Amino acid sequence: MWAFLTIVAGVFVTIGLGGLIWGVTGRTEARRKQGLRMLQTGMAAGGTCLLLKGFSGDTESIIYGAVLLVFGTAVTGIGPKADKGGKPEA
Repeated sequence: MWAFLTIVAGVFVTIGLGGLIWGVTGRTEARRKQGLRMLQTGMAAGGTCLLLKGFSGDTESIIYGAVLLVFGTAVTGIGPKADKGGKPEA
């Protein structure tokens, strides 16, 4: 069971990194947003899987899971936000 959570976390992180590449190589705003959303979802889901693996007593998984969860939710949310008019704020 715990090895399965590690594999699932790896799959989610790989999806997140694929989203990073997808978004960076995109030329349109929609594709960049889609890539960012894939990155956020993959990192947050991978972090959650590693936090769940921490119930096995593996404290290292808790640390890595927390880092992935924070990266997936907080750090990738930083950036210019669009207002109602569609123009980014200064």
